[in-house]
Amino acid sequence: MEKSDHDLIKEVLAGNAPAFDALVQRYQNRLFGLIYHFVGNREDAEDLLQETWVLAYRKLQQFEGMSSFYTWLSRVAVNHTISQRRKKRLDQVLDRVPLENDSSSCGGLGVEEGLETSERNALIRWAINQLDIERRTVILLRDFDGLDYHQIAEVIQIPVGTVRSRLHRARLELHELLKDKIADIA
Repeated sequence: MEKSDHDLIKEVLAGNAPAFDALVQRYQNRLFGLIYHFVGNREDAEDLLQETWVLAYRKLQQFEGMSSFYTWLSRVAVNHTISQRRKKRLDQVLDRVPLENDSSSCGGLGVEEGLETSERNALIRWAINQLDIERRTVILLRDFDGLDYHQIAEVIQIPVGTVRSRLHRARLELHELLKDKIADIA
């Protein structure tokens, strides 16, 4: 029987460091996907992922269990990623990132359909890049990581109403940015 996150956390806090490996295995891919959508390239995402795990390990005693472990972990990842982006002034975001976690997003499509999908994905990535960090964060957490409004509110520590309004504004802004450009491809 698989141990719960809370059981594993208790073990880690009691000195059983290998129990942390089970948490890493459980959330590694999902957390990588979240960070990857923020920074736009694999190398930076891998670095930030490792740094996030180190931070999470060091801060694990601060996890109070009021939310799911993944929600708490997402908050650590988002805050660290935003902090690192500010420090390094990363201008490159979402340039070469496929919207799907699978790099073969055009698999099974014909050449024309694949090019059309690729162009559309590039436009969507460009548009997301145009959003300010607050709107980009809620879009990525909701539409790419699948978190609900309450989980997003916990991750970025804002009220649910603010999540809803930022998401609404982000979608309106994306619509405006893309309305003419997507039509040109289709």
